[in-house]
Amino acid sequence: MQAEDWTAALLAIEEGLALMPDSCEFRQIHADLLLHKLRDIKTGLPLMRQ
Repeated sequence: MQAEDWTAALLAIEEGLALMPDSCEFRQIHADLLLHKLRDIKTGLPLMRQ
């Protein structure tokens, strides 16, 4: 996948979190995307703590 595709996926997940903030599934996917796909540890680690 291209970097733009991961960015679009990140935006979609963030929209899902805005609609369903209590969804553990969206939070897991969000952290996984940041840590493993985008390798953004600075943003991903605080999400894991939540």
